[in-house]
Amino acid sequence: MKPTCDGCNIKAWLEENRKSLIKLVSEKDNILNETVVNKSQLLDQFIVECVKCDKRKMDSKIMTLDDIFGIHSTFYYYGREHLLINLLPYIKHGVDNNELITVSLSKDIYDQLMELLDFHGISRSGVKFFPVKNMVIANNKNGLEGVRQLLSALLEEVESNKYKGARVIGQPSFAIGETSKEDFLELEKVLTEAIIGLNASGLCLYDAFDYIHNREFIDEDIINHSLETHSHLLYSNSLFKIN
Repeated sequence: MKPTCDGCNIKAWLEENRKSLIKLVSEKDNILNETVVNKSQLLDQFIVECVKCDKRKMDSKIMTLDDIFGIHSTFYYYGREHLLINLLPYIKHGVDNNELITVSLSKDIYDQLMELLDFHGISRSGVKFFPVKNMVIANNKNGLEGVRQLLSALLEEVESNKYKGARVIGQPSFAIGETSKEDFLELEKVLTEAIIGLNASGLCLYDAFDYIHNREFIDEDIINHSLETHSHLLYSNSLFKIN
């Protein structure tokens, strides 16, 4: 994935469809309207083309969102609407499967997410904020073992409340702003291994708009590491293995 490539029109297509998506969301007043979702999936396709262009291969075998324990996946969003349209079904699958959902998101996105859960009748009782700083601190102190201990403590809460497992969702832009780029990259190195064998999954939400236009938080290093440290890519409400 690169911000600009000679002879590539994907950047222009992304921006055109982002603006069209914003207009559709306003017109339909329903972020999960079928027409809105279909438009959002065009952004998914363009992002995947960027990933493939960077010589990554995706397994053609589709994994549904119902049984994802042990998986550390990534999602690249282009604008807030694109993020929320994909995040809501992902969370709903977890809620329907009686999983605890933990999110580490900027306050504005977190607040809008909570409103949308209510609007679409998705229970928020099992959705909680999970401070990303805690995971960074655990990794800085004790590395992989520290992160696994933190996740194990979370799963003790899961078990005591009779959840089947946990979906741990994080927004790298927020994580970097709360800690540092260096701390975040060190955490990403261990997360895939930390989750293996646990009744938990991880999803990192990368701001592709920031990467392409601003690079305030998501720069070349962050993007390159994101493609190397995750096992799966969230795409059109399914997970695809990254090779």
